Amino acid sequence: MEVIKFGAKDGVILDGILNRCKEKTNKILIQIHGMTSNCFKNREKVISETVANIGIDTICFNNRGSEVIRYAKKIVDGEDQSFLAGTAYENIEESYFDIVGAIEFAMSLGYKEIYLQGHSLGSTKVVYTYNKLKEENNAILN
Repeated sequence: MEVIKFGAKDGVILDGILNRCKEKTNKILIQIHGMTSNCFKNREKVISETVANIGIDTICFNNRGSEVIRYAKKIVDGEDQSFLAGTAYENIEESYFDIVGAIEFAMSLGYKEIYLQGHSLGSTKVVYTYNKLKEENNAILN
């Protein structure tokens, strides 16, 4: 288990956990949680352990909708800016930036097969992002 930080597509700083299998793999599952949740739930741990048994690593991260209200950071013009985030401020359209950032982070680590899994509202976030990528004919879908 490794603590990670990466940027969403719009500069929001996201943190999470990367779980690697015993054997090196080019497959990874990105877990997207729902409302008021976070990446430290037992559910994410169980999913990570289960898919590790079939040779898939996992990333679980706190998207901008984690918790009810919290401070988050965004890099704007090279400087950190704090803002209020969490479910109370969540806009589903912004989940696109979080998920694409997670996909690009996984790609930067060398993963070739990337799977998305959503729980609760996280499922809606995954479907929204997929449809937007498809509409854009975005190369990331390859």
